[in-house]
Amino acid sequence: MQTLEANLKAFFGQLFLIVIYGGIVQGIFIVLLLNNNAVRKGRANLFLSILLLALSFSTAHILFAGAVLDHISAEIYSIGDPTFYLIAPLLWFYTLELTGVRIQWRWSLLLHFLLFFLIIIFSLSFRSVNSASFVSFLDSHQRLITILFWITVVVQFSWYLLLVHRQWTAYQRVIQQEVSSTENVSIEWVRFFMIVFMVINVLFLFSLFAAIHLQDGSWLPKATALVFSLSIFALGYKGILQKEVLQKGEIKDSKILQSATAKEKPDPTKLDQLRAYMDEKKPYLDPE
Repeated sequence: MQTLEANLKAFFGQLFLIVIYGGIVQGIFIVLLLNNNAVRKGRANLFLSILLLALSFSTAHILFAGAVLDHISAEIYSIGDPTFYLIAPLLWFYTLELTGVRIQWRWSLLLHFLLFFLIIIFSLSFRSVNSASFVSFLDSHQRLITILFWITVVVQFSWYLLLVHRQWTAYQRVIQQEVSSTENVSIEWVRFFMIVFMVINVLFLFSLFAAIHLQDGSWLPKATALVFSLSIFALGYKGILQKEVLQKGEIKDSKILQSATAKEKPDPTKLDQLRAYMDEKKPYLDPE
């Protein structure tokens, strides 16, 4: 019986590692695919690539950060994983670009990543403070600091999800008024996208609950890495099928271009025929 339990534990442990490593590789693969020469390189795809890289990096950070930090001479105070603060702002930037709002570089954009930088600075500097009382304060309030970390993660993620939801709701109203079919403007993609990140937010909420009520939360990093990897698989699979995300470059028909530029002035007769056709047949109502 013990041998069977040990074998099952070893099997699920190996399966867990396969899924985690597979998620990291999948994220990198989708990024390469999004930036392939055959795919239209839209700015939205750029931010989606950065978002997938952030998820992949967060997963790798959960697995390897401890081993890497042990080889660093400077002492690190473990507050929490700072990479969690990258996901929500990048999701917001991707949403803005996908809805036609161009992100212009300015220094104020760094404010979206303020918590990320603060956690890194605090983690690197707290242990270097040469004060016995301060070190004692940190040791006695480790649990409180962890709870505050998860509160900020949940609040930040929830706030950005609210912004994303409002942006997509407004964009969907505009799309329904302007086009006959919303199939090619990623509405279903966005719903799926939102569900994935709501699941991640639920994970963060549970992590906050565990930090408050559970004594042993050593399994949470592995659970987080697993959810991140499955999210990468889901986003990668769904993203490949999306015309709006993976859209080939436009094929230009030379005959159409020639006919369009053959006459400098439009033919009134052709325009009348076109108007009659549009009024009678209403071809703009055909999704294809």
